[in-house]
Amino acid sequence: MKLRILLLLFTVVICSAGFAQSEFNKKVRDSEAFRSIAEKLGLEPGSTHTITTTYVIEEDGSLSNITASSKYPELEPEAIRIIGTLPKQKAPKTPGDNYIPHKITLPITYRVETLPQKKLRLRKETRTKKNT
Repeated sequence: MKLRILLLLFTVVICSAGFAQSEFNKKVRDSEAFRSIAEKLGLEPGSTHTITTTYVIEEDGSLSNITASSKYPELEPEAIRIIGTLPKQKAPKTPGDNYIPHKITLPITYRVETLPQKKLRLRKETRTKKNT
């Protein structure tokens, strides 16, 4: 019985991560808010910071009760905003097709860009503006 429950939880966690991981990583990496907060806080370039987020997958697949915690509380609202942009998830159900409320913990790791990375990003942004 314990193995069955553990397997069900493992399956639910795997299914709930049905969004494209690379797309999510891009949202975090390209977040202007994270960049400006990191500058205001004076975070060291190249350092990594983890924001632990939690949310509940509702029966219709929407997300609710989104929370975040971090060493730097200033990063939390942006993490909550990014989690809120995730597409609807597959609602966890029992084998009898009954909905199970499921709390997901998703750590977001943000890496402060280094000076060479910043120069490269600004060059790309300048080129993009010239082409439009």
